[in-house]
Amino acid sequence: LPSSPPVPIFLLFIAINTMNYVDRGIIPGAAVEVVAFIGTALGPPAAGEVRHPDVYLGLLQSAFVVGFSLAIVAAGHAVHVFPWRPLVLVGVGVWTASVWASAWSGPTFGVDSYACLLGARIVSGISEAILQCIAPPLMQCYGGSHAGFWLALYYAGIPVGTAGGYVFGSVVANVPGSNFDVAFAMEACVATVLFGLCFCVPDGGVPDLLAATTDGGPDTEPGTTEELLASSPHFSGQHGQAGGGVPRRRPPLRRPQGPGGRRLPLSPAAPGPRAPR
Repeated sequence: LPSSPPVPIFLLFIAINTMNYVDRGIIPGAAVEVVAFIGTALGPPAAGEVRHPDVYLGLLQSAFVVGFSLAIVAAGHAVHVFPWRPLVLVGVGVWTASVWASAWSGPTFGVDSYACLLGARIVSGISEAILQCIAPPLMQCYGGSHAGFWLALYYAGIPVGTAGGYVFGSVVANVPGSNFDVAFAMEACVATVLFGLCFCVPDGGVPDLLAATTDGGPDTEPGTTEELLASSPHFSGQHGQAGGGVPRRRPPLRRPQGPGGRRLPLSPAAPGPRAPR
């Protein structure tokens, strides 16, 4: 286990999380340009059709929730089965590809497709789901006495990134000859750099779980996030009350079993003598 917080990997998680929310703010920050793109990409309405551009704009802004909601179920299971670093690589790789697809879907690069942009925004939610299942537990386990500090920085990326995305999208979209998709292209360049760093940033002693040899117990698989959590004193209670760690939980109360494995009701404790008044 690491003797000090793995600062490089924590900073990388914070940067990825912040950029995830910058990504969320680009479309609402450049809403006027996106509405104009919607009108061009969908073409003129058919006879008698009533089209509300705000509906299509709202779909783009909230589409990531679909990908996040579906992926969070799979990611929550995957962290108990697969090593954490490959999962991060998958999540950041999918996010990078979705940001590039968002850029290519706009009017500047010639595709001009609302359906492609909507699909890219849906896929972008997958990376956040994976990251939320991995980064906070690792910070909690290996942040030591500064775990709260690292978690605060990580979650501060949500408002900071969203606000920055609004400003960034608005400024870039209003540059002459530019549009909202140029903001996505610039973000995609940063995302590509972060994806490359995922391969080479040292983890500061957090086990590369593919090579981990510690045994988290009979109910955990070596090399998984579950094994990593089980081996942490913050979660396993190895320090006890005196050492400042989390005390080990009591085992669950088991009902007595009768013939054939049938569970018997718990007998109430016999009442003790009442204290004299």
